[in-house]
Amino acid sequence: MPPPVDLQGWWKSFNDPVLDDLVRAAMDQNLGLAQAQSRLRQARLLAHESRVAYLPNVMAGAHSVDNPSGEKSYFQLTLNAVWDLGLFGMKDAAKLRSQGEIQRALADVQAARVNVVAEIVRNYIELRAAQAQIASTTTLSAVDDELANLTEVRIDAHLMARIGKEPVLKRQQQNKLALAGQKLAELRAAQAIAVLLGKTEPDPAWFQAASQPLAPDFKLTQLPADLLRTRPEIWRAEADVNAAAGEAGIARAHLYPHVALGTSYLLAYDLSTRQRSHFDFFPLIGPAIDIPVFDFGGRKASSDAANEALQASVLAYRQALVETVGQTEVALATLNYQCTVLNQAEDDVGAFKDQAQRQAALIKLGVSSPYERALFQREQLQADATLIDARAAQAMAIVTLYKAIGGAPLPEAKEAP
Repeated sequence: MPPPVDLQGWWKSFNDPVLDDLVRAAMDQNLGLAQAQSRLRQARLLAHESRVAYLPNVMAGAHSVDNPSGEKSYFQLTLNAVWDLGLFGMKDAAKLRSQGEIQRALADVQAARVNVVAEIVRNYIELRAAQAQIASTTTLSAVDDELANLTEVRIDAHLMARIGKEPVLKRQQQNKLALAGQKLAELRAAQAIAVLLGKTEPDPAWFQAASQPLAPDFKLTQLPADLLRTRPEIWRAEADVNAAAGEAGIARAHLYPHVALGTSYLLAYDLSTRQRSHFDFFPLIGPAIDIPVFDFGGRKASSDAANEALQASVLAYRQALVETVGQTEVALATLNYQCTVLNQAEDDVGAFKDQAQRQAALIKLGVSSPYERALFQREQLQADATLIDARAAQAMAIVTLYKAIGGAPLPEAKEAP
């Protein structure tokens, strides 16, 4: 039985400590993820501002005022308080909108996590595959050099025409070109990992060759709905629905009277007289009502538009679900195909190992020549190179699948909505 699906630590199934350390470092140092977390904190602060708007707001002020005739001057102290009641669903709609904004920012954080983990693993797989191919191509170049010498011997012995050396020379040139491309792929992968870690230069330790990470056994015959809900795109689609519902609620509340309670206290002191008790008091209290009369048509149009936006966000949520299922099914099919390719490559390498024993026996009996042995070694190395590519392709398919279903560490408790 394959192990259960672990979305929060799926890369650990490769059993590679270096890869585990890289993912852990990327979670702490990636600049894109840090930006998304900063935007999440910004959304939380703005949500707090939205909640405060429906609490009593107290303002105080002091200034001097002259009467129109200029005969008297007053020093005034004012204390004003306004409380927006948020009636007709205004307060709840504003809260729902702010929650949607927070959920949207949280979805962006999780999307950054998913992308960072997937890119770290993908580039690490490319790095190790390039290093394995460099070693294989280096050995292959040595075999082709031996073949060139043996071909020269056979030509001198009139066992081969001079033109028979041209394919060997061509393969030597191809080896040099392939080796240069593999070294470039190694550098590109290492540099990409450095960028994901917020660095400008790769770590020299990454260029020390190590074994390829082997993809774990993975089998998923039926995709649970809960597995798809971990995908950040689904989170964001849900957040868009909540935010749009909040906007629609606010627009609907604007169709009704806007009621707020207000109070004002004015203390005026006559500066033009020396009487200590010459104070005037003016307390005021009462409701402030904004009734939509002449602009009701405009507000109704805004409400209808907000409802249309809500319907569009619901459709976008359904589309996100459909796209997620489609991408996941394609990723599963690709993984199954790459598993078949890998099994075939492993069978080919195993067959060459069996033939190698027979080839060694023929060499001892003098039935096979060093030239034939070199040709066999070349074919064996080509099969090994195919196996390296097959292993990397299967591991990449694993990465694509986990990225499609949103595999990454879940938000921390302090980030949860």
